[in-house]
Amino acid sequence: MNIPPQSRHPKPAGQSPSPLSVSNFKLEALRQSIEHNPLAALNALGAWRAESTQTTGQAVRWPLEQMPLSVWFPASTDQSLPGPQVLFAALRQWEMGTDGLIRFRLMDAHTESVEQAHIEFGWARETTKGRDYEVGHANREVQGSRIRRVSITLIQEPLIDGHLSLAQRQSRLLATVLHETGHALGLEHSESSQDVMFYRGWRREQLSHNDIRRIRELYQQGRTQA
Repeated sequence: MNIPPQSRHPKPAGQSPSPLSVSNFKLEALRQSIEHNPLAALNALGAWRAESTQTTGQAVRWPLEQMPLSVWFPASTDQSLPGPQVLFAALRQWEMGTDGLIRFRLMDAHTESVEQAHIEFGWARETTKGRDYEVGHANREVQGSRIRRVSITLIQEPLIDGHLSLAQRQSRLLATVLHETGHALGLEHSESSQDVMFYRGWRREQLSHNDIRRIRELYQQGRTQA
């Protein structure tokens, strides 16, 4: 993949999805966790999100004839935000993990528009309501079993970063981009803490054997059904 120059400013984040129900969640324990231990709060929210997410059980994926997927990564005048190198590193892992079955093409803002993107990355300062400690999320547009478009929102200054060093923030961002790209490709959460797709997925910077197995199985199945 080549990284072309990007000049367009970030597109404002779209409408946030409805907050998940917290009827079965221990709110008092969460309040205490946020007050005294922000890291524990993030873990608690991650566990709640995993338990609350409803899925149809139907596998979704991009059609293989759609490859390479066009990816938009917005430029920014804010020097504190990383450039597309982080995105490049994450996408390259997914390409290599599938031996090129999945491929990406980074878009050139000088000749293309964001509306042409299959996967659009964007920045936001505010989190989804009720998810104060989130670091990012992916919204998939699906028709049947086919993914049509994905918008990935990265939180610009997540609360968790206030407790991390600069090096840890960079690692956390790479882990976040890897995790959300996995969702963009059709993967759901994993129960293994060794996986990028672990439901508290902000710690792993390298795809695990299980991540690779799952993405290969998903798209090899798509190949046999094509």
